[in-house]
Amino acid sequence: MALKEFHKIDLQTGIVIDTCLFDDEIQQIPSDCKLGWGEGFHKPLWDFVENKWIEGLSFNKVLEPKRQAKVEEISNQCNEAIENGFEYEGDLFQFNMKDQSNFNQQLSLLLLDPSITGVQWKTENNGIKLFSKEKFILVCKQGENHKRKSIGRYWQLKQYILSTTFESADELESIDFSFSIPTS
Repeated sequence: MALKEFHKIDLQTGIVIDTCLFDDEIQQIPSDCKLGWGEGFHKPLWDFVENKWIEGLSFNKVLEPKRQAKVEEISNQCNEAIENGFEYEGDLFQFNMKDQSNFNQQLSLLLLDPSITGVQWKTENNGIKLFSKEKFILVCKQGENHKRKSIGRYWQLKQYILSTTFESADELESIDFSFSIPTS
């Protein structure tokens, strides 16, 4: 027995009023029951002219939650980009939250204690290295630049996502952290 999901609809409006399970190979399906619509509709509605499921909400009502979800997705991609680390003069540095805290702590010590002249720090590609005070401050600045650049990119994408008049949901869905914002 292979049951399928059908939806009982109001025969005047096409609005779903109940869900039913039928085996359409052995059962007669009532005329007010239509086979499920699959994925993609927020509020499915039966179109009697086209004889198919359509979206019951306006495009703008469907688009708003998708905008918010896309902004959240871009925010997560921004955080991932930040935490993937940065490069400075051929050295690669991790930059997850723990690393950022460690950079800040070491930088504070350097600035507060004039007797500290160098810092040993682990790079991802060149092992542990000794950095002069001045060089380590430049590494920290590069880390901050990397973070600010990523956050700035997020702000630009967020503004674009929230302010653009999209023609389709697919147009919005195609945006990711590497998306090139069109100039007009």
